[in-house]
Amino acid sequence: MCVRNPAETAADMTRTDYERIQPHCPEHFRTVSPNGSDCFWTPDMVKYFDRLKREIMEDTEMFEPKIRNRQTDLLMKAVIQLHDEEDAYRFFEDLCTIPEIKSISQRLEVAELLRKKETYQKIAEETGASSATISRVNRALTYGADGYNRVFEAMEKE
Repeated sequence: MCVRNPAETAADMTRTDYERIQPHCPEHFRTVSPNGSDCFWTPDMVKYFDRLKREIMEDTEMFEPKIRNRQTDLLMKAVIQLHDEEDAYRFFEDLCTIPEIKSISQRLEVAELLRKKETYQKIAEETGASSATISRVNRALTYGADGYNRVFEAMEKE
């Protein structure tokens, strides 16, 4: 018996998960349709992927923010609701003082320059940031929650 689409059997795994893992599975788990045009996956293959996914999930630590509470959850949910740059400007202008917005913006620019391997001196000259701020941002880039990198990678895709 063959399964046409393993994602239909193991709905919690995406097709991409299977395609990424598939080359590493034992050959005897795979079969080909009688006409040779479609690749079918046996139930053993689906079980193999299910087991592999459970093992991966056990080895992967879920991110747990240090600052999580009811108020920060509300803030994060509000930020996610912003649809465009105008919404963001309106929200942050209401939420933050001008110096707070400038400070956050400065840190983001410092992070961008650190990712480009600029020197502390050049970053300080371009942004006006203190060496303490640059160091704090560098520490977050190196040892933090990967937030800066995730944002920059998403922005690069646009």
